[in-house]
Amino acid sequence: MADEQTTIADPFDLTIDTIVTGGAGLGRLEGRVVFVPGTAPGEKIRARVVAEKKGFMQAELVEVLEASADRVEPPLGEIGSASGCDLQHLSIAAQRHAKHGIVLDCFMRQAGIDLGERLEQASSESDGLGYRNKVRLHRSPTGMWGVVHQGSHDVLPIEHHGLMPELFNDTILPWVRMLPPVDQIVIRLDTDGGWLALLFGQPARLRTLKAILDKIEGEPAPGCRGILFNNRPVWGRDHLIMRLDGQTWRCHALSFFQVNFGETVAALELAASWLDEAGLTTETPGGALIDLYSGVGLFGLALGDRFSRIIGVEENRQAVLDARNNYQRDQQTNAKATVFCAPVDKITKAWKFARDGGGQPPRGKPDDPVHAELVKASAQGRAIDWSKTTIVVDPPRTGLGEHVTNDLSALGAARILYMSCDPATLARDCGALTKSGYEITRGRIIDMFPMTSHVETLVMLSRTEA
Repeated sequence: MADEQTTIADPFDLTIDTIVTGGAGLGRLEGRVVFVPGTAPGEKIRARVVAEKKGFMQAELVEVLEASADRVEPPLGEIGSASGCDLQHLSIAAQRHAKHGIVLDCFMRQAGIDLGERLEQASSESDGLGYRNKVRLHRSPTGMWGVVHQGSHDVLPIEHHGLMPELFNDTILPWVRMLPPVDQIVIRLDTDGGWLALLFGQPARLRTLKAILDKIEGEPAPGCRGILFNNRPVWGRDHLIMRLDGQTWRCHALSFFQVNFGETVAALELAASWLDEAGLTTETPGGALIDLYSGVGLFGLALGDRFSRIIGVEENRQAVLDARNNYQRDQQTNAKATVFCAPVDKITKAWKFARDGGGQPPRGKPDDPVHAELVKASAQGRAIDWSKTTIVVDPPRTGLGEHVTNDLSALGAARILYMSCDPATLARDCGALTKSGYEITRGRIIDMFPMTSHVETLVMLSRTEA
């Protein structure tokens, strides 16, 4: 192999083998792995090393020598590059194929599991544009609004954002440009043409903003449902109503909701179809549905008519308030839903001890709100028939982790539906669960984030041991 100085200084030719987690193409130079962003499998390229690590190198693309048939003109241009759209140079079909390969590779490397035909590719017909319902804008020193380049503080001014629907580009963005100077704005859209604006800036700007709003009769702009300044409402509502597939969810400005409405519906319909195949229907309901990391009650509300009771667990207090409101307004779930406001790992631990015969309530200070939730959860956990229970989990990128997977293994629910936005932590957690009596029966890629290498996956695990 060439010496280190030559390797770093001189461009070299390389053939790309595959796309890996993070979106870079992988090739090999004299036995060493090289990662090159912006490439496609099968391409012959010229690259230059930008960093050399133990066992691999990171490089930048200098020139495409032989382009892949899957390479396309990036539809989002520089805005896409600044926004992390690291797969926009690939056709939609090639992006989905790459994500399928990433998940398969993660399961094999992290857990030694060959998913094979159990993992289906994404089936969406979307073109991957105009799908986001949330965006954060930054104000440049010159007063222009745009997106920040990843890894920097530089603002790229925008006239049109291809990941956002036309409502944003035609109505909201021109309105934003007329606001008094603030530092950042978050725009959130609902499913009916409404939106919220969350403004962030120096407190002194609030007086100017209120003076402007006081002069306006009616909506500040078409579809505006509310405006918040530094997370405090200053006009209209502080929440949106999301209507998907016959259900409605109240979602506060600070509560999480999936950014892609179309793929969220696809995920809910897929989960429902898997439950139908398992014999859990509205006509033949099962035991309890446990919704962990439940947010505003997305899965619980959509699937709850198939179960005798619903138990949600969520740490974010505002999301808990939304979830309780959503269940109370729904005739099918309002009498059988409970939502606990506590960390998931504390609740699952309390349930495990309760299942193992622990008669004493969890220790803690009586005036601690979390402790009060744990006491109630522990009592309820003793009444659950875990062998007939279905658990839905939708954790953050860090996944479930060792403590929660151990607790779930001990509880022994009949099945677990695992929604994940990180294939590596998904594979790690599923590997742990399969070692304790679960089997992965189904899986599918959900194309929640087209143009990016972020991968959403839904997996079902079924209990194989009593």
